[in-house]
Amino acid sequence: STQSTWGTWADMASEMKSSIVRDPITISEFRQGDNDQELKDLEAVCEQGSTLMQANVKFYREYTSKHKKYHKWFIYVAHCGSKCVGVVSVGMKEAYVCGTLSWVGWLFDLRVHPEIRRCGLASRLTDQAEQRCREEGGVLMYLTVNSNNKGAQALYDRAGYIQPLKRRPAAWSVYYMRGRDSRCSAVPSDLRITIEEFHNIHQDDVRACVENTSRGFNKTSLTPSREELALIYSSTGHLGSFFAHATDGSAAGLSLWESTDQGMQISRFLFIRRQWLESPIGKLALLLLLLAAVGWCGQWLFAGATTLFWQVVFGCYACGVVAVMWVFFHLYRHTQVHGHALMCRVFAPWYSGSNGLAVLSHLLQHANAVARKAGYFMMLCNLGEAQSEALVFPTAKFTTFVMHKPLVQAASPTPLLDSNFFWDPRDV
Repeated sequence: STQSTWGTWADMASEMKSSIVRDPITISEFRQGDNDQELKDLEAVCEQGSTLMQANVKFYREYTSKHKKYHKWFIYVAHCGSKCVGVVSVGMKEAYVCGTLSWVGWLFDLRVHPEIRRCGLASRLTDQAEQRCREEGGVLMYLTVNSNNKGAQALYDRAGYIQPLKRRPAAWSVYYMRGRDSRCSAVPSDLRITIEEFHNIHQDDVRACVENTSRGFNKTSLTPSREELALIYSSTGHLGSFFAHATDGSAAGLSLWESTDQGMQISRFLFIRRQWLESPIGKLALLLLLLAAVGWCGQWLFAGATTLFWQVVFGCYACGVVAVMWVFFHLYRHTQVHGHALMCRVFAPWYSGSNGLAVLSHLLQHANAVARKAGYFMMLCNLGEAQSEALVFPTAKFTTFVMHKPLVQAASPTPLLDSNFFWDPRDV
């Protein structure tokens, strides 16, 4: 494997207190068949989120199951002695850059152990990934970063990445969905819509999905090649595609994607850690706290409630508290045991024609019903801030940045990504 020795732990962090052995740090390529447990363990300690809530990634399959959905991929791992302290991944695909079909790299899952951050290891891993991408013929590297992750933004700014596009992922419950603009949700009464569904993908169905999707995206902003689209639609993560055609010539399409490889699990809420709640003592303490809260509220709200009316009110209140706790417990169990089936993603939404937005809204309602029937609880769709399709989706609550960096010297600067950007469902 390709290896590079980079300083020593004592040179990089002589003033830091760490339990990691002070050995030279080496970066090597992860090979198929290597033990991936150390990568999962590193992911577990690299928590993400805010001061209110922290979460980490939980893997339901092997670490490389997401990587294998790309034509080419590679992983570089940093070790300090025998301990895994850093990792970065890149998936490569064919997509259109400035109208030309080229190889591009998607940089993801850059992780550094919390005890050795701010020592330059993340920059070293990024440089290694970029160099390998160049060797594989890549002309562009891109990534996404959360708007509240100022440290990662500063890292990529220093590395030469620019922020041309803001992404506003829309997330909603399958039991309640309302678009941003009610004018787009009403289908004219004289308009007849026919919906085609593709679930069990065969070669002819894949070809039909590729043809329909190609209608909605031009050859800019990293739209995948037809071969890449065929790879996406024939993947195990593809749940189904839906295309609608109206009698006035308007049309729309979208697809569903299931991320069965990994999911997010809450590791800390406020000062309470998930391990505490999973322990017998934590469960007992939570139960006693709940009973004390019910008793205190009952005494405060219904003191002296001797009439039948107030007894019934208090009984309904107690039953309501129990019902709410049962719902939260059920969701918690669902995310822990069946987390991979909690949420599915909508990708490649598009429309055309004078009533295209109305047709897309109708189609989204149909796909929402399909996901609810399949047992999903949440849906999510990555959308650009200026993307017109966003009008029929629920309002986005948070923002991420799409950053990219040219890897080769071009005669003209790489243009900014536009609103027709293709949000690849594999780029998670």
